[in-house]
Amino acid sequence: SPFHDGTMPNWFHEHCIWAKAKINTAGDISNLENLEWEDQEKIRKKIESADTTDPSTSGDGKKSRKRPNSQVYKDYQ
Repeated sequence: SPFHDGTMPNWFHEHCIWAKAKINTAGDISNLENLEWEDQEKIRKKIESADTTDPSTSGDGKKSRKRPNSQVYKDYQ
């Protein structure tokens, strides 16, 4: 750790990991066996249900609107 003599924990909140990482199997999570058994089971059930998106963090389903290529460099002409 840059701030003290010790290790810095690297972990996600349960609802954050699904938004930040693409997890298809339990093997995609390193050191899963080091988590508490209850937490391991929660993760395995979530993977099995294939419901890995958290509705509170997902977008509204609309495509982003981009400028046409003709307008991209308009400021530099």
